Amino acid sequence: MSVFDHAVAVSTHDAPMMEISSEWQVRYDETGLFAPEPADLSVTAAWRKDRIVFEDAPLRLVLHELERYRRGPILLMDDRLGDMPVTAIFDTAQAAAALTTIEATLPVRIVDAAGLVALVYRR
Repeated sequence: MSVFDHAVAVSTHDAPMMEISSEWQVRYDETGLFAPEPADLSVTAAWRKDRIVFEDAPLRLVLHELERYRRGPILLMDDRLGDMPVTAIFDTAQAAAALTTIEATLPVRIVDAAGLVALVYRR
């Protein structure tokens, strides 16, 4: 979560409330809140323009995010591929094109079964 203006209070069921100031962000997962860090607001605001931005993000995270913009799941057939770093900007309306770009630029092969499921293999 990134804060553009003012400040917000953030908490999870297991963590105490934390105040996040303008131009800062905090990540969270099932274990709780991480330490606040400076936010790159241009990257954070990309979603307003139907873009998602990744900078050295693990492939498993990229695929997880792309799943939100397509009908079916994207499955890594080799878990070791998940750590591969990805730096890219994708259009959220073009998840299939994003998978094509990933296949063209990384040592992976993607088998997409009519948009119902995409299988990611090592090439």
